[in-house]
Amino acid sequence: WLELLPVRAQLPVSDASLLFCKCQGAYWCCWCWCGLPRPVDVMIWLGFLVLVLLAQSTSTEEVAEPAWWDALYAENSKAGVRDFHERPWQGLSFERLQAALGNRLASGNLLGRSVVLLGGGDSQLPAELQAAGFSSVTVVDFSKLAADKAPPGVRWLTEDARRQTSLPASSHDIVFELGMLDVAAAGADLGEGAAGLLREVRRLLRGGGLFISASVDPPTFRLPLLSKHPAGGWAGEAQVLRLPRSMEVDRRIKELDPRWEIGRLFVYLSTAAGQVEAESKTLAAEVRALLPAAGAPAPPVPSSEALAQPKSLAQAPAPPLPTALATPPPAEAPAPPLPTAPAPPLPPAKVPAPPQPPRMSPVPPRPPPLPPIETQ
Repeated sequence: WLELLPVRAQLPVSDASLLFCKCQGAYWCCWCWCGLPRPVDVMIWLGFLVLVLLAQSTSTEEVAEPAWWDALYAENSKAGVRDFHERPWQGLSFERLQAALGNRLASGNLLGRSVVLLGGGDSQLPAELQAAGFSSVTVVDFSKLAADKAPPGVRWLTEDARRQTSLPASSHDIVFELGMLDVAAAGADLGEGAAGLLREVRRLLRGGGLFISASVDPPTFRLPLLSKHPAGGWAGEAQVLRLPRSMEVDRRIKELDPRWEIGRLFVYLSTAAGQVEAESKTLAAEVRALLPAAGAPAPPVPSSEALAQPKSLAQAPAPPLPTALATPPPAEAPAPPLPTAPAPPLPPAKVPAPPQPPRMSPVPPRPPPLPPIETQ
């Protein structure tokens, strides 16, 4: 089922269901063709049926969650087994990687270089990287139980590489991942987990650093993902190495689409373009100091009436003074008093004259009345 994870993630629901029905129908045809089985055959077929139902109930989305791997490592610990310790993932050991990559992973070229392994699990790869000559080996795995199997001398971080880790930017020369990107691409987040993992890989690499990604996903699907995330982060298209699989894949899966090259294992090599500038801790601290503290009450939002009413100059708060102006100047010695001369006497105030009554003109005498006019 884990072998089919990338294939089923790319298939529509109808094709994936058809693939499962074909496999299941083939086994039931064998049952009918063999005739009436013995009791021991019945037990074997019932056990196989239980395994098929368990595989069908485990969705690809669950494999991308840390809880799924915690449960797997817990069961392995009870049984006393380690899945990827004795047998590497897809049979891809570090020795086989060295043979495929040539001088890029030659032991003489690894001295003084640092490496990050994404998804160490319970494999021997962290110890193999340390023995190969890397000066610094760091493992990032989101399973809490996987950290119990960390070899001595290897820095182990229980963090999710699909998000930004606590490692500084542009701090490593090589980043490894074996199947981790396949798991991230199978999540229910519509590819955001795979994109986040690629962004974190690019952030960790120095300029010219090497990203080594081993996958069962064919170049038809993987190359567009690598070139897109992050945009402009890689120097050209990734180089593809095709290796034979250590396990034979069912012929019917190979015949789904010959372009997918299901029978091969792929190693993608990407070179980081340019340098990612490290975040300034001083600047980050200043920005965080300006932001409100978590849980602090937000300032009250003024109502629409208050916003519509204009404020007078007296109501408007005065802006804070600069630090240089707000600080009082240092005290100075008092200046000596200046000599003062006596002031000249003021002239006497003029008293206004009393108001004069208005002058009246004399009234002329009244003329005598006219004599009456006689009529005849």
